[in-house]
Amino acid sequence: MRYGSSFCQLLLGVVVGLHAGASFAGAMVFFEPGPRLGPHQGCVAPTVKAGDTLENVDGDRLVVHSISGKFASNFSPCAAADHPLLAEVELVESADFRSAFTLDLPASFAQIPLSDFERFELCRIRAYSGHQHIWLAAQSWDRRRVADIDAFAAEQKRAQSLAGDITQTSTESLTIQGIPALRWETEHKPHSIEPNTSAVSTVLIGDSEVVVLTVTGITWKIGKYRDEMARMAEGAHGLTKEVRGSSSGR
Repeated sequence: MRYGSSFCQLLLGVVVGLHAGASFAGAMVFFEPGPRLGPHQGCVAPTVKAGDTLENVDGDRLVVHSISGKFASNFSPCAAADHPLLAEVELVESADFRSAFTLDLPASFAQIPLSDFERFELCRIRAYSGHQHIWLAAQSWDRRRVADIDAFAAEQKRAQSLAGDITQTSTESLTIQGIPALRWETEHKPHSIEPNTSAVSTVLIGDSEVVVLTVTGITWKIGKYRDEMARMAEGAHGLTKEVRGSSSGR
């Protein structure tokens, strides 16, 4: 079962200014976006054909209506070698699980609309602060699908390490607003003209879903924002039965 990072997660800067994200290998671009997926577009593997239906771990289905073409350039939204095909897709959400997760975003952050493909990749929120140059991304999984939280967190860290030269802190156990959580920080060092980037990752272990919240910025700029980046997880809602019950009664 794949728990690693996806198109949604904006974890570690790799190529400045080329594209908003194109990876299934744990490394995403988070600077000025270039080509982006349309609301009903997705990047799929070479083995996928028009008419295929893909299914994710939560039971959502992605119907592939057509294959638009293959792109080998980093300037394409489908730059990953293992998912190079741009496809027209449609999301069919599972009737068995619906995410209740929401997040209070700081005023400086603008939320980015999600495509069907990003939602299929279990992305719940993407947002960007132009003032602070910080990206935020959140994914969540059906809690019933995550049998071993420690193994889940280890897979998240492993996927981030695929970006190349990285350093990671040890995993910290904590409680956030009464919710058990795990947290670590990852720094990516590209050894080129691109700056180092750092990501604060928080796993929130809710009653019905597990959320991975990743907040990423340029390392030398985030010093004064590091505490604020960590506190963003405190704005999470919908992860306990009590919260979901009170929300539905409004």
